[in-house]
Amino acid sequence: MSRKTKITCHGKTFDTIKEFAEHYGVNRKTIHTRLRAGETPEEAILDRELPNQTPITVDGIEYESMSAACRHYGLTEGFWFDKVSRRIRDGWTIEQAFNLEPPPPREAANNEITVCYGKTYNSHTDLAEAYGLSQTTVSQRIREGMTPEQAVRKPLIPINPNSPGCIYKITNLITLMAYVGLTQGTAESRFDGHCGESSRGGGGSGSLGEAIRLYGKNSFSIETLAESCSLSELMELETHHISKENTLVPKLGGNGYNQNIGGAASGGPKKKYKVGGVTFPSFANACRFHNRPTSTVNNRLLRGWSIEDAFFVPTKKLGDKLHLPFTGKRCISVKINNISYPSVTEACKAYNLERGFVYQRMKSNKNKNRSPEEIIKEVIEKKQRHLRPDSI
Repeated sequence: MSRKTKITCHGKTFDTIKEFAEHYGVNRKTIHTRLRAGETPEEAILDRELPNQTPITVDGIEYESMSAACRHYGLTEGFWFDKVSRRIRDGWTIEQAFNLEPPPPREAANNEITVCYGKTYNSHTDLAEAYGLSQTTVSQRIREGMTPEQAVRKPLIPINPNSPGCIYKITNLITLMAYVGLTQGTAESRFDGHCGESSRGGGGSGSLGEAIRLYGKNSFSIETLAESCSLSELMELETHHISKENTLVPKLGGNGYNQNIGGAASGGPKKKYKVGGVTFPSFANACRFHNRPTSTVNNRLLRGWSIEDAFFVPTKKLGDKLHLPFTGKRCISVKINNISYPSVTEACKAYNLERGFVYQRMKSNKNKNRSPEEIIKEVIEKKQRHLRPDSI
């Protein structure tokens, strides 16, 4: 947060954080940290419910203060002190606030009863989980005016009515379950796109993306079922072949990976993106079609790149394996205790580690010559022994 940001508290406006802090007699850095942690100006000037010098018991061990407990668990004192305090005020247990136990379950977002294909769902979250989609995606589509049936479809196909395309079938050679899709490129390039989405964690339970992660890319075959230069005809052919090949997911009565009946190439957000002469229904669809991380393309556009360069200029490969493209560490596969994880994030989830803290250690100059596996193992071991990790 900029120090020149105007702040309004109890009806009075201040031009800077310094002026705001001096008026209420609170340390400027304290105010700055609390505001960055998401507190309102009114909350930022209040005394803490757990003062810094109040003893606190964590996992059966008493510490002289919250700061001492934070230091013991290797948490950066300034930010984490407020974060832990806020968690406790929100009803978390002490152990949950320090990430020693799983956080309390969140209430389902958007608790709106929705009917889709004749079935009733208690919330957008339940609807999204049933079709392997993000709750945010489903809710946004419904807010934009789409019906629930349209919202659970995945419009990944660029809108170009006269471009040649095909209906393809991807078959799992181990389970013989299959997926039928539509593309206005080649079947092989679309399969590469599916693999890219899978490697980035795309696809929920029962999806093709999950199957690719589970069985590996080489366990699938790809074939072309039909070709056409008409998008509307391709959409009809997609629906026909999904029914013919019986590739709907088992919960919809089929034996495959398709989450819906197909025919959803059009629709989606009103704003369209034209890349390489092809118009896409959304920015996300363009990134998926070209197998580009949305963060990479978006950062390039923010720096003033043209849309063509943002999509087609190859991603620079850096020598340091801790500073890879696509925001770096999140795309590194790691192996911990003979178990492979597709990313550092997944490894952190498996061992209930604070992801941001692990990334902070990985970015430290002190650890630049160490592998992610070594850093994660060290954090796991020291957390289990309740020892203070080395300072970052």
